[in-house]
Amino acid sequence: MSAVDIVGELGHNVHEVLSAQNALAVLTTHTIDVLITDVGLPGMSGTDLAKQLRDRWPTIQIVFASGDDSARTSSGIVDAFQLSKPFTMDELEKS
Repeated sequence: MSAVDIVGELGHNVHEVLSAQNALAVLTTHTIDVLITDVGLPGMSGTDLAKQLRDRWPTIQIVFASGDDSARTSSGIVDAFQLSKPFTMDELEKS
């Protein structure tokens, strides 16, 4: 089950995008409560995306879903959540 499927199964609306630039475009037209991102994205890293979110939309919760356990600390965003891949529905729900 993909992350999109898991979030949908938990009853949330999901906007799936393939890049940080696409995520920023969605954020300009939709209200988002939580961003789940990997660190490695094409064009712009997930950590750089998260930094831009903090500047423009400081109330959005950020979850780094990554095999890299240092994503949160290396981003400098201390209130972000870290979720190691692969993860389960229960782990995502708790974060």
